Amino acid sequence: MLSEKEKMLKGEWFQDNEPWMVKQRALAGNTSTIYNQTMVEEKKKRDKLLKELLGSFGKNSFIANGVQFDYGCNIYIGDDVYINFNVVFLDGNEIHIGNRCLIGPGVLFATPSHPLVAQERSKHFNEYGAYFPEKVEKIVLEEDVWIGGNATIMPGVTIGRGAVIGGGSVVTRDIPANSLAVGNPCKVIRQITDKDRVGIR
Repeated sequence: MLSEKEKMLKGEWFQDNEPWMVKQRALAGNTSTIYNQTMVEEKKKRDKLLKELLGSFGKNSFIANGVQFDYGCNIYIGDDVYINFNVVFLDGNEIHIGNRCLIGPGVLFATPSHPLVAQERSKHFNEYGAYFPEKVEKIVLEEDVWIGGNATIMPGVTIGRGAVIGGGSVVTRDIPANSLAVGNPCKVIRQITDKDRVGIR
């Protein structure tokens, strides 16, 4: 019989009330609070907090203040990544962010979903507090992706290398590489080509 953690990481329905889950979410919440109270100049302290919590945190990467982690340990961030203010990671399942990605302010990475039937998603309680039935699916950003501000990346989505997601978009399905995609739900409007170059080297 699978544990709730094993069900979680396999993308099956689970209850988020195992002691490990409760402890890890508390650690992630506390680390978020401590990190957000540090100064940008405290680079060594900030990097240490992230490397101890996250699955991986690449060199020359940066996360601005206001970040919120759910579990933290399921987040894998590559090199030279820039993550702007107030980004939220609901990382019940893995979130992979490739090298040189740019994440705008207020972006939400949401791996969980809950049952549609009200009685199935109602709050449950045990000695650790309230818990909810849910299912979580991996999110992947390949290299060189730019996510515009206040976009939402939904469960199970992969965004291809070099793609650009317009601000405020809700990404509900995979986006091909080198695509410009916008809207709710987010749709590809065209490919990004050499004609889009602005002369920066």
